[in-house]
Amino acid sequence: MFYTAEEVAFNLNVKNVQTVYRWIKSGKLKCTRLGSSQKPQIRISQLQLDEFLSQS
Repeated sequence: MFYTAEEVAFNLNVKNVQTVYRWIKSGKLKCTRLGSSQKPQIRISQLQLDEFLSQS
């Protein structure tokens, strides 16, 4: 199962989706990028989310 950044923010009760994007940019949360390099779609797998949560 894959989640969008918005879904991750909602599921973790994070008020601002930009927080999820900051976690991705800093390398704390791994993601899969789909599509063009200019504006790729970001998806977070259940495994990637579980790894992030186990680090916290």
